[in-house]
Amino acid sequence: MIALVALLNLALAILVGATLAGSWLAGPSSGWASTATRQVRATARIATVLTLLASVLVLWFQVAVMTELPLLAAATAVVAVLTGSHYGMSWLAGCAALVALIVLHASGWRGSAINVAIVCALAVFAVSRSLVSHAVMDGGLSWSVAFEAVHLLLVSGWVGMVLVAGWIVLARPPGTVSADLASCRRYANTLSRAAMLAVIGIVLTGAFNAWRAMADITQLITTNWGLTLTAKLVLVGSAIALGAINRWWLVPALLQDPDSDRACRRFAVNLRFEGVVLVITLVAAALLSAGSPPGD
Repeated sequence: MIALVALLNLALAILVGATLAGSWLAGPSSGWASTATRQVRATARIATVLTLLASVLVLWFQVAVMTELPLLAAATAVVAVLTGSHYGMSWLAGCAALVALIVLHASGWRGSAINVAIVCALAVFAVSRSLVSHAVMDGGLSWSVAFEAVHLLLVSGWVGMVLVAGWIVLARPPGTVSADLASCRRYANTLSRAAMLAVIGIVLTGAFNAWRAMADITQLITTNWGLTLTAKLVLVGSAIALGAINRWWLVPALLQDPDSDRACRRFAVNLRFEGVVLVITLVAAALLSAGSPPGD
């Protein structure tokens, strides 16, 4: 169950990251940007399908837990859960959003209306995930649910943009062609700014979630759930430090260094280190979702 939730979080992150990268690369055309755009759009389609598959498996396993049935026997109880429970209704809303995303990404349509539809579908899925999380303890229409949904989107954006940039977009340096180099520099600068804004939002929403979940700060070290959260915070701090290196050193070097290939490779390597730390953070988040916060 924990592995499936981690897979779901990772697939969603790549989906959000690939969607963002596709919009950032859609400026003035260049050979490098066109190739990267095709790659990230294909990645977004695959990630959407994986998110839906992981969501289905998480539902199946969760039904087995709720009904205390063996995994295979729980398949027949899935329909009852979908039609007769808060969890099932929330899951169906998220499933509908993912199906809409699959259609939107597969259609090949472009334009502001499609982008707005994609953003709305992602928001619906994030809210559906929030409605089946610990945040719903304060009610379906609560600030906890809203903050959890925003937190999920921000985390997915940060993790996804780092992974997609490090392993896909910047895996091939732009070379020396001026149009390619300009596209790469514009993308890197946008990525750096977006990551910084995402981190600020994550810290704010994460602080609210932690305050809601724990009655006392000492529970960070006196409960199993708190210790897992502490480990997650350490990982997030490490990722922020790597991101700061990108923001204040590697991105300026890429914008100014005449040896753009070398600067791009250094940037990509650091992004990959940051991405590994963030993937481990997603595993910690899955462990937290499987436990019960002290404040619930």
